Amino acid sequence: MQNKSFKYILLFLPFICTSMLWGANYDHLNGLEFSVINQKNGLASNNVNCIIKDSDGFMWFGTRNGLCRYDGYEIKTYTSNDLENSLSGNRILSIAEDSDHMLWVGTYNSGLNRFNKTSNSFEHFGLKDEIGARINNIKVLADYSVWICSNNGLALYQKNSNNFKSFEIDPNSSSNLPSKIIYDLFECENGDLYVTCESDFLYKFDRKNELFTKVEYQRSPDLQTNYNKHIAEDDFGNLWIAANSHGICKYNPQSGESILIVKGQNQISTNLLTGDLRKGPDGKIWVCTDGGGINVIDPKTHDFKYITANEGINHLNTNTFYSLFFDESERLWLGSFDKGIFCFDPEKDKFTPTLYRSKDLAHFNNKSILSLYQDSKYTIWVGTDGDGLYQIKPNGSIKNFLVNPMNENSISSNVITALNEDPNGNILIGTYSGGLNVFNVNSEIFTHHLQKAQAGEKINSSSIWNICRDSHNMVWLGLLADGLALYNPLEGSFENLGPSSSSPQKVDFPNVMAIMEDADGDIWYGTEGKGLFILDQQSKRVIKPGNDTIRHISTQGIIKCIYQDHWENIWVGTEGKGLVKYNKSSKEYRQFTIQDGLPSNIIQSIIEDQSGNLWLGTTNGLSVMDGNTFEFRNFIESDGLSGNEFNQNASIKLNDSRILLGTSKGLDIFNPEKIRINQQLPKVVFTKLSVLNKEIQPQTLLNNKLVIEDEINAAKTIKLSYKEKTFTIEFAALNYTLPEKCKYAYQLEGYDEDWNYTESNNRFASYSNLDAGIYLFKVKASNNDGLWGKTEHSIQITILPPFYKTIWFRSLLLILLLVIAYFIYSYRLNILKNRFMQKEIEQERKIMILENEQLDAELQKLTFHILNRNRALIDQKNRLLGLSTKAKESVRNGLQEIIHQFDEELSDDKDWKYIEPQLDKVYNNFVSKLKKLHPDLTLTEIKIAAYVRMNLTTKEITEFMHKTPRAVENDRYRLRKKIGLNTNDSLQHYLINI
Repeated sequence: MQNKSFKYILLFLPFICTSMLWGANYDHLNGLEFSVINQKNGLASNNVNCIIKDSDGFMWFGTRNGLCRYDGYEIKTYTSNDLENSLSGNRILSIAEDSDHMLWVGTYNSGLNRFNKTSNSFEHFGLKDEIGARINNIKVLADYSVWICSNNGLALYQKNSNNFKSFEIDPNSSSNLPSKIIYDLFECENGDLYVTCESDFLYKFDRKNELFTKVEYQRSPDLQTNYNKHIAEDDFGNLWIAANSHGICKYNPQSGESILIVKGQNQISTNLLTGDLRKGPDGKIWVCTDGGGINVIDPKTHDFKYITANEGINHLNTNTFYSLFFDESERLWLGSFDKGIFCFDPEKDKFTPTLYRSKDLAHFNNKSILSLYQDSKYTIWVGTDGDGLYQIKPNGSIKNFLVNPMNENSISSNVITALNEDPNGNILIGTYSGGLNVFNVNSEIFTHHLQKAQAGEKINSSSIWNICRDSHNMVWLGLLADGLALYNPLEGSFENLGPSSSSPQKVDFPNVMAIMEDADGDIWYGTEGKGLFILDQQSKRVIKPGNDTIRHISTQGIIKCIYQDHWENIWVGTEGKGLVKYNKSSKEYRQFTIQDGLPSNIIQSIIEDQSGNLWLGTTNGLSVMDGNTFEFRNFIESDGLSGNEFNQNASIKLNDSRILLGTSKGLDIFNPEKIRINQQLPKVVFTKLSVLNKEIQPQTLLNNKLVIEDEINAAKTIKLSYKEKTFTIEFAALNYTLPEKCKYAYQLEGYDEDWNYTESNNRFASYSNLDAGIYLFKVKASNNDGLWGKTEHSIQITILPPFYKTIWFRSLLLILLLVIAYFIYSYRLNILKNRFMQKEIEQERKIMILENEQLDAELQKLTFHILNRNRALIDQKNRLLGLSTKAKESVRNGLQEIIHQFDEELSDDKDWKYIEPQLDKVYNNFVSKLKKLHPDLTLTEIKIAAYVRMNLTTKEITEFMHKTPRAVENDRYRLRKKIGLNTNDSLQHYLINI
């Protein structure tokens, strides 16, 4: 759930709050509570020389055993190893960040490093670059220039050429530095530059003319060590100078006057000033010392305050510090010699341990507070579980009342469950097993009302859980085991209204846990298992509120507390069912649970502040609900509360509007209007990428593929193959104020339908078996006070498919399938075409056969016609020849002429001109091919060949050619010889194949 800012938050801007807090705690600096980061938390070494916060929001610590990056939860360490791009040395003396977001890291004896946070690689500079091996300090000035202070002099980094310009050292020159050992370069507010080196003087640096001018300041003869000399500037333009075994000197650049401040009363705690010297957010000068803790100097009065080692788990346990750093939220980070890092966060502790006097509530530490009451004289009464009754007067004095077996007028029980006041100013005290006690404040005598057998004389139960004094000055007592009793303080009498009573005003349940009178004068009772009862003053009867949507809570629920706000809404705290709002007029209910933002569904106490917000004590911390938006903001022990488990009805609003609450571990007090809410929205970063449970670094290959080019927080995309699609992304909100209270939400667009919400102890998202595709992973976070940042951090994730699911493979496969389909189509088309052609050929063949048959038939017909004709002509001729022998000569001559005509008609040359074309048609150009193959054949031989091809018999040939069989045989012989046939070769077979 995203919470909006409450209206009471707007009264104080964050920077005003922190400044006020520093001012408020200035007189009590030694009581500041610190969180600690050491080797148990993953710090590379407890020796910390330098601290910075980079532009991304990460904290960086330079230790004796490596460079550490801290995100509020975990530490990542960079150390020197055999890799070329690793850190050059592990003992870190200085860190700075330039305008390109590069980190410059100076080592003790291993030169200078430039760290590229994007590629996670270090570039090394050292003696070859004339900057030295020991880098004492690195400074980035207002113009973004990078300066190196080393044991080899002062050097300026020249970005364009990626090298360094060194400044000449000459002890005999008035315009040069006298020593190569440079500790600090300091830039004043007005732009003046000062250099400290292994010398008894400061040197003002004229950068334009590259001249150094010696600046003398007051020094003591016995304080001559200049080691690790530093400079700070106060709000008045004075320079403060410190070094080991040096003391502190205040120097006025305008007048040239200086004041030496050495160890003494109300002065510096030691002359061993080992490390940082800085101006704090309070305008004071903060000094690290060796053995004297942190010294804080008021520049105007020269008064000193100290932060030194103190007993307690949240205090410093060392007095030796090397580094000191204030971040933009004015958190104080201290790097110690051997105890790690200590952090004081002014935003962390929202609840002060002070009621009237400094830390007076510490008196109640680890005491369970069951009841609270402020009487008409503003005295506060505190009832405990086993430690008796406490009286806290307005002057701050505290008095404790305990059971004294030797004094019958002492309190009857040390377990004080309920408190109130009667009309006479006596304090009414409900106890567990000790009945009701009436305490006369003046005489300090306790009168006991214990359970008696005679009904009506005394109270029916000795365990009182709640006391309510109504507008008629009658006192209602919630009892354990016998329900309800009405006490008349003027008469000292009791009326039993529990389950055994016959009164119409009785409560029919043995355990009454909460009682309240509303604005109409009706009395509300909350029971431990039968919900709510209401005494209707008009009917003088007890009724049950009912509503179908909330009936279980109102009729069977366990009621822990009841409250009516200034709008006359009834609020009911339950055990297990959260908070219920009831409108008495409309009889409408509304229920609030953990799903709405509550830290617990067990509501122990309810109280309203001046702004109409409800403060709810639960079994899992304190929650405040905005009276207008009904949104919740939660606080836990790490916010400064004495504990997370609040006790039932142990809450009161004091006459000065402060709220006092009781927990199982003590008392908490706060002014709701001054609760500081962290308005800074955290930047979310990615801290780690793991694939198949293996951490992935930039530019590393996994299965011969590059997963990320840059460090995960700077990377734009993650590329994974289908074999590596099980991965985890870890993230963090760079919120150093109670980071454990930050909430997170992440979503993988393209896979998750909505945001997944998680706690700070589960700052990771794991996915597996994602389909191939492009996804967008997004993360957002709230700060410790529930404010959600609008900015999201995101990274594109590409899951590459297997080769057989890639576009190129599918395209290639498609092309291949198209080619195959084309070939199949072409093949089938060719088959069909061939079949069609074969059919056509067959059809043509059949046609040709038919035509040839027809032609052959015509040829046969023609042949037989000629043969028949010739036969007939020969018969006629033979008859004429017979007649001519018998006829007269004149007739014989006529017959001879006719016979001659018959001979001309019988000549085959005349018939051949009809037969030859038909032969070529029928026998595939037979005559033409024969002439071409055997051009030397005579016409007679051609005719013989044609007639043989026609399968005519010798007799038929003789008749056709009008020759004798002998002549035809001779012609056949000549034909065979010319075409080259052997005796065994078939003439007809040869001619058929032509």
